[in-house]
Amino acid sequence: MRRNAIISLGLAALLAIALRPGAVLALDHSSTRISALGWNHVSGVIPDLYTDLTVNPAYAFFADRRVVSYARRSIPGYAPSLPYLEMDSSGYGKSSMMVNELSAWGIGLSSWRTAVFAQWALYQPEYRSSDPQLDTRWNYASGLDESWSSYDDDFARLDLIAARALGDRYTLGLRMQGWGYYDSSSEMTARAYDRYRDPLFSRLNNQERNTSVRSFLGRRLSFDFQAGIVKSNDAGPRTDLALTVSLNRLDYRKERYDLQISKNYDSGSVLEDYNYYRYHWNDARKGDLWNFAMTFRHAFDGGIRVLAGGGVSTCSYETEWSNSQHQVEWGWSTRDDAISGTLDGEGSLLGGSCFFKGGRIFNLHRTTDLYLGLHGVFERIRTEEEPLVHYTSELEGEESAVRIDQPTRLESTETSFECYVPFSVEFRPSSCFTFFSSFILWGNWDKQTTTKPMPSLFYYYPPLAESRAGGPNRAGASSQVTIEPETYLTDWKRALSTGYSVTLGFSLHYRDRFFIDVYSGTEIIPSYLNDKMIDIRYVF
Repeated sequence: MRRNAIISLGLAALLAIALRPGAVLALDHSSTRISALGWNHVSGVIPDLYTDLTVNPAYAFFADRRVVSYARRSIPGYAPSLPYLEMDSSGYGKSSMMVNELSAWGIGLSSWRTAVFAQWALYQPEYRSSDPQLDTRWNYASGLDESWSSYDDDFARLDLIAARALGDRYTLGLRMQGWGYYDSSSEMTARAYDRYRDPLFSRLNNQERNTSVRSFLGRRLSFDFQAGIVKSNDAGPRTDLALTVSLNRLDYRKERYDLQISKNYDSGSVLEDYNYYRYHWNDARKGDLWNFAMTFRHAFDGGIRVLAGGGVSTCSYETEWSNSQHQVEWGWSTRDDAISGTLDGEGSLLGGSCFFKGGRIFNLHRTTDLYLGLHGVFERIRTEEEPLVHYTSELEGEESAVRIDQPTRLESTETSFECYVPFSVEFRPSSCFTFFSSFILWGNWDKQTTTKPMPSLFYYYPPLAESRAGGPNRAGASSQVTIEPETYLTDWKRALSTGYSVTLGFSLHYRDRFFIDVYSGTEIIPSYLNDKMIDIRYVF
């Protein structure tokens, strides 16, 4: 470590799940069929009872047949959606996960019809390795490399829905949902190496000891409530409205620890040079995230169906961050340097989003349906932190240590607009086989405004509002901020991008009772289907 070394960090703002419309508006649970026809860009527009249940619980009343289903389904990875200060923001966890699901709907209970969904996933691998080394010909050395890692990724959800008729035209539905997500990982590597001057391993030349530890712990617990109402006519459901509120308890901690020790000996095996370096970084945050959302849908004559909605998310959280480096050297030169920094305070997130979906069904042939649609999303997110900075630098040879204790302010606003144009085809060449496919054109515009102090010892990564189809996005390029609150700078950047995607899937069914639906992504290859979505159900 150099004498003038400084602490550099990054605030990686990951609002993965928390502030994207798919989570706020409860549209993540698309059926396998809808996923193959265009995923979230057509969910709620193309008629599908399973998916309609996630838009409005009142649709449980229209399940006139009992259905039992097992599915292997892909859902977003529900990591705690809080910003964090990070040395390397690229180490964030995955954006989706595969879960098991058991579900049943069309269950009569007095004047109500009910539905139950249960999802779970357990992933707990462990790895350990040990590599002893011995060199008896050239370096006369012995060593041991060890590594150990453990991962725990668990998810569980219980979703209860009940609906009943209110007169001849209206239907009421209620949903109560609770779910929890737990994610932890630990990695450790250790290396011990000894070199000798003689083939008898009796006179030490040098010794090295290195230890590196990384750990992460994240928990998220959510309680959701949704109420919906549907208005019908003689042709079936026509208009519906749903309101949703949810509370999420977020908690996580990241930690890094490094230790390096080296010793050199003279020809008489007397210690003549010693180097000690220790580094420790920790970031712990917890808070409450509230989501409020509303959706409206209407089916027009001629096959046109529209779905629109909006939502607001707000979160307040506490922060505990620390970073320290300590180095001791003696031998040819003597030094004892220590640098440490802490940021303790509170932060807040406020986001709003709205979306529109529309589409029309064209019956080209009794075996072929074509869906043309439009999906637009607008989002805006504002974040703010006001940490109290404690910075200490004690360098060997300096007359006095440097100590700073003062507040600072970090702010950002992210605005994005996304537009998708899906072309979906459902082809039924036989009574037992159906093929699904979609081609989606998309465009995204994003603008980010950042206010921060200048110049800086720290790096500020503001959060992103945009939500792409593939999952949450990470923060972009960094801008420097300062610990001096007297001078602040406002920067902005914007980007425009376009592209396309393809989805494929198929269904095998027997007499409208037994179904196997598969979403295969972009390729229908048997070896790839193991990790894809699959839905097996029986209709009574």
